Amino acid sequence: MGIKIKETKKGEVMINEKYIRFDWAVKRMLRDKANFDVLEGLITVLLGEKITIEELLESEGNQEALDNRVDIKAKDSWGCIIVTIQIAYDITAIENLRYGTAKTITAHISNYNYQEGDRIYTIILQYYNMSDGSWHVHQGCRNSINYSILMIPNFNDVATTPIEEWLDYLKNGRIKEDTKTPGLAEARKKLQYMQMSRAEQIAYERHMDSLAVQSGAFDAARLEGHAEGWEVGREEGFAEGRAEGRAEGEKDKALEIARKMKAKGFPIEDISAITGLGLSEITNL
Repeated sequence: MGIKIKETKKGEVMINEKYIRFDWAVKRMLRDKANFDVLEGLITVLLGEKITIEELLESEGNQEALDNRVDIKAKDSWGCIIVTIQIAYDITAIENLRYGTAKTITAHISNYNYQEGDRIYTIILQYYNMSDGSWHVHQGCRNSINYSILMIPNFNDVATTPIEEWLDYLKNGRIKEDTKTPGLAEARKKLQYMQMSRAEQIAYERHMDSLAVQSGAFDAARLEGHAEGWEVGREEGFAEGRAEGRAEGEKDKALEIARKMKAKGFPIEDISAITGLGLSEITNL
């Protein structure tokens, strides 16, 4: 979670882990030009090439999204790129990938160079587990939009590559002291809980409480989806019914996601990778 609390012998509560969550940093601290190097590091790792941020493209769209998105104008060795980093707590960010990118271009049309063919990248940091757990990074290209999806809950907590080090921070709030991964050494210095004012700490704690409530709501929705399967299975044995109900609920969720993605024109191979469904299942939807 980024901050771990432990109790001392005297019963005092103290901070044991010092780094704040990245989704909060995107809302507040990383919009400061002095902290662009953290965002540059994440994008550099995912794109595989050094990039430099020129400016943030703020818009009403970001405000409508409750600051869960940041639009960036940057440069790499080929020229200008537009990067959208989307923080997601449900399935809508992936479903609306094309719509969100079109909205970004529309909002910042004066910054988009059609003649030079500025490239568009979308990075989705998915905090809600919507896959079968078999992957934690998926990268692809759709309609000239390059995208990277990081399924944060699926990360197995073993960090041996730069992307995995970033996932370790995104999921667990951990950064290696000797890290050489772009952006993370800067995050160690700049994204510390104890450096925030007390007002900022209170706002951050409220944000964490809100996420806990939201997570509980998602779990409740999943349970509702499983309830019918549990009830049917009760006649043949509660344990068997529970397993069948859970499987049916997860399958129904995957099918729902696949239908929406297929309707929006996603390649079948990408839908399969994200949902865990077979190619034939998706083709027959």
